This record gives sequence, C-alpha cells and structure tokens, in this order.
Amino acid sequence: SDGRFLLLSAKDDATLSGHWSLAHRDVGGRIEFCVRAPAAASTRFQLTLPAGWKLDSSAGAVIPPTGDATTWVVELGQRHECLWTLVPADAPEPQPLMLSERSLVYSVGPEQCQVHAEFEIRVLRGPVRDLKFDLPEGFEYSTTTYRPSSGFVTPTGNIPLAVRQEESQGRRTLFVSDLELDHGAQGTIEIDGTSPSVMDAPWTLPTIALADARPVRSTRRLRVEVPLAVSSLEPVQLRQTGATFNETDADWFFEELADEAALTVQLGDRKPRFSTRIVARSCARRGHGWP
Repeated sequence: SDGRFLLLSAKDDATLSGHWSLAHRDVGGRIEFCVRAPAAASTRFQLTLPAGWKLDSSAGAVIPPTGDATTWVVELGQRHECLWTLVPADAPEPQPLMLSERSLVYSVGPEQCQVHAEFEIRVLRGPVRDLKFDLPEGFEYSTTTYRPSSGFVTPTGNIPLAVRQEESQGRRTLFVSDLELDHGAQGTIEIDGTSPSVMDAPWTLPTIALADARPVRSTRRLRVEVPLAVSSLEPVQLRQTGATFNETDADWFFEELADEAALTVQLGDRKPRFSTRIVARSCARRGHGWP
C-alpha cells in the first residue's frame, strides 16, 4: 500500500539476485547514488561503468576491474546503506570537501551570554580527519559533541569529542582531531560556551566559524531574558525572519546574507512600569458634601 515491494524467500539459506535502476544527482561534476538494499547476511553489487569513470563507495570494499573489463564490484558485507560516487577516471585526487550549515543561538542574561553553535556537515570528498573552529575573543569554551547521521537514520545521543585550543597572534582556534569522516559522512557538531554580557554599550555578538568548509546556510537566534531590554539592534548582512515576545524573554531570528554578517546589540535594564488608579468615593451623609 505504500508503494514498496516485499521480497520473501521460503528458504533459510538462499541467494537473491536481480537488476534495478537508481536515480542519481549531479554534485559539482560528480554523480552520486544513495543506495539502500534489503538487509542480508552478505550484500554484493556488480556495476558496469561507462569508459573513463571510476567508482567510490562510502561503505564496503570497492574492487576495480582488471584489464579491459568495465565491471566494478562493491562488497558491502552485512551493511545495506551507502553512497556511491562516480568521478572521471583522469580526475586528480581531490582535496577534502565539506558542506556546512551553521546555527548560532545567543541566550543573553544580566551577567553572561550562553552561546550554542550547531554545524550540520556533509563530507562530499573525504576523508576528513581534523576540524578547525575560529573562536571569538572572551569566549569561555565548554563542550563539543558530534551526532552522526547516515542520511537514512539519525541515532540518538551526542558523542563527546576531545579538543585542544591554541592562540596565535590574538586569534583563538579550537581543533578537533582523530575523526573518521569518510566520503558521504553526515552529522552535527555542537559547541557550547559563554561570553560576558556587555551592558549600556554597543556589543557585537560573538561568532564561531568552521574553517575549511563550504558554507551553505547560516542562521542566528537572539534571546534576551527579562529584566534586560534591547535599546538598539543593528544587523549587518542579516535578514530578520521573525520575532517573538513574552513575559520572560524576547527572541529575534535572522538569516545570514554574507560571510561578513554581524549582529550588534545594546542592552539595558528594563525600566519598571507604574500604573496608578485614582478612586473617588462620595460620602452620602445627609446634609454633607465631600468630607
């Protein structure tokens, strides 16, 4: 009823073979196929490629043809999901290429600003073994985690990552090493920390950037807690996409239009509001007016 086919074998030990077609997508001159096969004790693919192309797989063992043959073999074993990529055979070995979507969330209180950064990454050309993040001045780093995703299933829970910090010529860098992000890997890197809040003066909110990645999209969210108030808000290369206000905080939402985007805010204490009500009562004594 859902458009899928069910393959059923009456034997406990059998070999199933067949032919089918698979849609592809063109990514920067590379042809990609997202492959999902039925779960089995062992899965083996045979592919006949056009002359002048070579195959890469995000999982399993790739066995190239020998001699004048054009049939490639992919041994997936017990795995049944992977990403295949076809590239020209004479193409030079490419440098790692990674796409990144960034989300920055600022939760501003009277004393400090909680900064939460998320980077949704996808490795188009791997492997990627190290990541480098540029940290803002005054930022107190807390934690870094990674949540992998195969593109089909997203596991629950974040994996803590070991990092190191370095400072050179006034710039701070956070290094994440010993990763295993091969071709086709997808996941989310999360970084948390704090920066001191600046009151009664223009303050450009801190940013965290992932180096050596191609940015795809970046958003920001500014949450200001009561009793603070925003007296001015100056977005640069940012487009406001929404705002919400309630009794406990105020939120602004932005989308970046350029790499040099910046958000400058000036904060102050929210002035209390006083309301007065005059109640006049008359005295209804006989023969008397107002007392």
